[in-house]
Amino acid sequence: MTIRKSRKSLGAAFAATVLAASLGVAAAPSAQAAVAARPQVLSGDFTATGVRIHTDSYSGAPALGEGNPGDGLTFWQATEGEYNPACGNDQWAQITDRRTHVKGWVSVCYIHVNG
Repeated sequence: MTIRKSRKSLGAAFAATVLAASLGVAAAPSAQAAVAARPQVLSGDFTATGVRIHTDSYSGAPALGEGNPGDGLTFWQATEGEYNPACGNDQWAQITDRRTHVKGWVSVCYIHVNG
């Protein structure tokens, strides 16, 4: 049985970190506040073939579809979910596959988000 943490949205903090990383600077609290004030639409892509897009942030949640490199994706938010030993974290991203238009949750182990 998988024990899940309660979901708390980390979208703004994740977006601030991605934005700061793409600019090569550390994310200061004021930068995080600025990002939180105006939502950022971030794009990216899948880094593996057949990445399952789930209804929730754990691998046992029903799959809505699959993403593949070249599909492209839109990143909406991040949250804590099931721990993924493949990359050693519990972060999941709510995304939309740009080719199939399927919206759901994927482990951040299998995506790359552009800043």
